[in-house]
Amino acid sequence: MITSSQRKNMLNVWVRPRLLFKTLAEQEKSEWLFPLLIITMAVLFYVYAESIVQQKYLGELIYPNDFQYYLPEEQERFKSAMSISRGALFLFFFPAFARCSGIWLQWLFLSVLLAFFWKLGRGRFHSITVRNMVAWALLPLSLRFIIQGVYVFINQQSVAQVGISKLLGESMGSSPSLLLYIFGALDFYYLWHIFLLLLGSIYTSKIPAWRSIPLTILAVLFLLSLNFGWEMLITELNMVLGL
Repeated sequence: MITSSQRKNMLNVWVRPRLLFKTLAEQEKSEWLFPLLIITMAVLFYVYAESIVQQKYLGELIYPNDFQYYLPEEQERFKSAMSISRGALFLFFFPAFARCSGIWLQWLFLSVLLAFFWKLGRGRFHSITVRNMVAWALLPLSLRFIIQGVYVFINQQSVAQVGISKLLGESMGSSPSLLLYIFGALDFYYLWHIFLLLLGSIYTSKIPAWRSIPLTILAVLFLLSLNFGWEMLITELNMVLGL
C-alpha cells in the first residue's frame, strides 16, 4: 500500500528534489525501502525483457559431432544441462539476482561511505537520514532500466549502456583503467543520480555546501574505485581459471 507521503516523495524527487531532501533531513524514520523496491521492479522488468530476447536468439540446440556415440545416460545429462542453461534460471533469475543485489549493495556501501566522509567533515546527521537520501537519489537509475526495457521489447535486441567514454570514442583508449571505467559508468542517469546526491548532501549532512559537495564526490569516486577493483579481480580470476 503506497502512503500519501510516498506519493508526495515520488513526485518531488522528479520535480522538486530540494523540497524532498529538506523533508527527509528532518525525519528520523526509515523511508528507504519504497524507492529501492521501485528500482528493483524496474531492474526485473529490464532483465525479463533481456531474457526474452536472448531466448529468441539462442536458436536450435547444437549437439556434438559424436553425440550419437554417447551412452543414453550421457545424452540425457547433456540435454538436461543444456536445457537448464537455456532456461529461466540462467536467463532470468541469475542475472536478476546479480543486478538487484548490485543496486542494494551500491545503496548500502554508498550510505556507509557518505556517513564516513561526512563525519570527517564534522557533519551532524542521523544514519537513517543518510540511507533515506541515498535511496531516493538512486531513483533515476530506475528510469534507465525502464527505458532500456521498453527499447528491448520494441526492437527485440539488447541495448548497451552508453557512458561518456563511448561518446568520446577512441580518444579514451581501450586498455582497462580506473579513469576509463569511471567515464564508462557516467551516463545521463548516473549523472542525474550524482546531482541528487550533491543536492541531498547539503541538507542531510548538516555541513556547509563547500564541504559537503567535495566529500560527496569523494565518496562516489571511492565507490567507483571499489567497483573497478572488484571487476578487475573477477577478470583476473577468470583468466587464471580459464573461464
